[in-house]
Amino acid sequence: MVDCSEQRKRGSWTILSVFVGTMLTASTTNVVLFAQQPDPRAFVRGVQHVFVDVIEKTEPSVVAIARINRRRISNQPGNRLRDRLFPDPRRQNVNKKFDPQSPDFIPNEFASGIIIAGPGPNAGPLILTNYHVVKGGPSVSATEKQSENRIYVKLANRRGFDARIFAADPRSDLAVLKPDGPQGKALLKKSKPIELGDASGIRKGQFVVTLGNPYAIARDGSASASWGFISNIARFPITSEIDERRQRISDQTAHLGTLLQVDARLEFGTSGGALVDLDGKLIGITTSLAAIEGYEKSTGYAVPIDQGTRRVIDALIRGYEVEYGFLGIRPDDVSADKLDRYSKNFEQSSAVEITAVAGNSPASRGGLQLRDLILSINRRPLHGRYDLMREVSLLGPGTTVDLTVWRDNTRKQLNLKVTLGKWPWWDEMVDEIVAPNSRFPTWRGIQVDYLTGRRRFVRQFDTISRYPDAVAVTQVVAGSDVETNGIETGTFITHVNGQPVRTPQEFHKIASAASGDVTLKLLDGNNVVVKP
Repeated sequence: MVDCSEQRKRGSWTILSVFVGTMLTASTTNVVLFAQQPDPRAFVRGVQHVFVDVIEKTEPSVVAIARINRRRISNQPGNRLRDRLFPDPRRQNVNKKFDPQSPDFIPNEFASGIIIAGPGPNAGPLILTNYHVVKGGPSVSATEKQSENRIYVKLANRRGFDARIFAADPRSDLAVLKPDGPQGKALLKKSKPIELGDASGIRKGQFVVTLGNPYAIARDGSASASWGFISNIARFPITSEIDERRQRISDQTAHLGTLLQVDARLEFGTSGGALVDLDGKLIGITTSLAAIEGYEKSTGYAVPIDQGTRRVIDALIRGYEVEYGFLGIRPDDVSADKLDRYSKNFEQSSAVEITAVAGNSPASRGGLQLRDLILSINRRPLHGRYDLMREVSLLGPGTTVDLTVWRDNTRKQLNLKVTLGKWPWWDEMVDEIVAPNSRFPTWRGIQVDYLTGRRRFVRQFDTISRYPDAVAVTQVVAGSDVETNGIETGTFITHVNGQPVRTPQEFHKIASAASGDVTLKLLDGNNVVVKP
């Protein structure tokens, strides 16, 4: 009699062998397996070897982060079951100084972080994480030493230190931390930065490993690992109608469909963790914020390490404000049914229609017109307004993009080059930006930026729908000559020594080359002479 259970076992091994063999063939490893391998368990061991190696290579670069709110811990009511499972001396004496190095320490808020290289060969490592992880924590820009919130980082070697936010960008939900003090700097300097990969060529079905701090269990220094594959690319777009409040939400790049979808479940605490490929390179920053906001909780999301994210990270590690591209149009979706009404047969099923163009905006100067159809940007097809908003935002101001446009009234397809401006930050988001350094030095007591760089500057031009050629003053040094001459934050400068300026680059090129008295012409027509 044939042993059916034995047959099923052999059949299961055969199926597993085929699956694993296919998986390993697709991976970039040095494991060589042959189809005629007599023992199917060798295939499984080969897979195990790949994942163990990846985890051992990358876990020293993953840290646990605790955001400690002193007031909440002191006033937090006791829980009998929790206190029995996790005895905490702090609850016996709320005035006792709690020590994050203690084995009994359990933070009330926790997440993950990734050690990355600094901006230069002499710069020390930094810690990359999600902004929502450290929001409200102390920053290097703050003058106060004490803060209601404390950020504590635990390394893989179980050593830890307090940290401060070095730079933060609420739109991408990314932030970079620095140790707060020489001891922390020395510890982090000995740590291993992770190698950045490239997610631009990632494909569905590609196997990945995640490492993080779910439920704060990595507070002992050991990151938890999981594995899965890429389920989808460019996920998490807003689909509901947009009013002004929803528009502010959709201004976050994740809501424009920038996230990778991973079939690994990412629990609370995995925000800021590492998503790595089978070569051990970082291809994403995991985030559990999607689940918190009510989206699918049985899957995970990650910010991809692609060209756009690398640009954001590069700005953050240098302490700069992250800048985003701006066209100056109001886009709308064009469905397949509406496309059929045009005089051209389109290969793509949908596109983007321009329903408004601001005068003297980047779009207007680039030749875009009302009712134009934008079919692609930099040869990437656009299927809706979120595609356009995403592609434009991930590029910085001053970038020239190639747009393929259909103009139905002339029945012509146009290829237009448009140089982007700077996307205007909402006022409440400006307050969350942490950027200790400026791209340009303070010139005679003032800092300037793109006129569209702040929403409050743009609002006053919305009624006339035309942006003037000018730069905006964003900071004035108290007691400087420019302040005594009446220049303040929000002043618009159109000319420097008679030469027109529209960007901060143009302003600094002309102003820094000038010596002696310099004449600034303001938007209201007045001239201000600034002394050296």
